[in-house]
Amino acid sequence: MKAINTGIPHLIIEPTRSWVALNLRDLWQYRELLYFLTWRDVRVRYKQTALGAGWAVFQPLLTMLIFTIFFGRLAKIPSDNIPYPLFAYAGLMPWTFFSSSLRILSSAAELPFFAMRVLFRPHYSVESAAGGNAFSHVFRDAAFTIGSWLKSQGRR
Repeated sequence: MKAINTGIPHLIIEPTRSWVALNLRDLWQYRELLYFLTWRDVRVRYKQTALGAGWAVFQPLLTMLIFTIFFGRLAKIPSDNIPYPLFAYAGLMPWTFFSSSLRILSSAAELPFFAMRVLFRPHYSVESAAGGNAFSHVFRDAAFTIGSWLKSQGRR
């Protein structure tokens, strides 16, 4: 782009050409800030529910129950001799992670109020929201792993 000489100071902003703009060194340097922002997101999310962290497990289990009733019993969709609740839950795990990540990250992309007041990297709010969502899915994955293990113990 050709600059026009008008005598007024100006700045030309151009996009970066690689992923170097992510600046992993900077991310590592401020990892403690990222940790506290992630922990704040997790605390706020579960402080607002009556069940606390159990809500992370209860919500997909309820969805699995609905899928099992409607698709397994009423529609009779085959699951190849896999217990239908585990079959449905295995499909729900990646979908709930994707859909909740998309929902959370789209709202986290807006800068929080405190980010306007201090020197703050805007991508930290998005990364802390993603970390909080991943933390929630650890509970869901643990429930699936325990359920699968218990079912495999019953087949012996």
